[in-house]
Amino acid sequence: MRQGLGWFAIVAGVLGALVCLLLVPVVWVAHGAAQTEARTLIDTVDGALEEATAQLANGEAAVGTVNSRLGSLRTRAEAIAANPTAGEQERAELRALLGGVIAIDYQTVRAAYIGARAQAAASLALLKQFTWIPGIRAPSDEVIQQAVQIDAQLQTIDAQLTALGTALEGSELSISEAAARLAERVGALEQQVATLDETIGTYATTVDTVRARLPEIAVTTARVITTLAVVLTLVALYGVLLHAALFVLGRSWTRPRARVAAR
Repeated sequence: MRQGLGWFAIVAGVLGALVCLLLVPVVWVAHGAAQTEARTLIDTVDGALEEATAQLANGEAAVGTVNSRLGSLRTRAEAIAANPTAGEQERAELRALLGGVIAIDYQTVRAAYIGARAQAAASLALLKQFTWIPGIRAPSDEVIQQAVQIDAQLQTIDAQLTALGTALEGSELSISEAAARLAERVGALEQQVATLDETIGTYATTVDTVRARLPEIAVTTARVITTLAVVLTLVALYGVLLHAALFVLGRSWTRPRARVAAR
């Protein structure tokens, strides 16, 4: 019985040691693959955030253009409001100016922001894959809150632009009265656009801050992956020692017992 257990211990010790030794190269192959995957994800996030930053810069420039056009529209509307002889020609002129702001400049702002938001959202989704690592936190809450704030401001501006379109309508008002009403509404819209400009600037700063943290996240991730590989290697080597001890124990059990000489 003892010898049978001894042979079992020898076989188990040899096989266990071989398995533990084979785990060592497997761990380091997996380590290399994990490092490559992490670098690829970081590079993807960096590219997406770079694109988001560029689109936000375009959006901020477009906001400046919108404000400038609104200022010109308000100035012209105030001049027409002060002209009691203004007629349909002036109404058509104001409609054309307003149409340019709505159809071209403001849509450029919307398109730039929507593109930037999509890139930022994709980046945050990728960054969440690193949150299992101690010390890494995806700044999703701040970015999402600012995006929601911009969405609300854009909806308010949408409503005000619609109101601008109706300011010039109505047969009960003269052209000068309609122009005065338009100038008043444009002034209120300019304040909203200025606020939007500040919010988009804050959003762009947050995106830049997230991007600036990527090298730190990359270093931390590489360090943690390497640490895990080292720990697993040590565990595997410890397993080799344990199975070697089992092998030695089995050898000792299979040796024939020394016979005691008869007296």
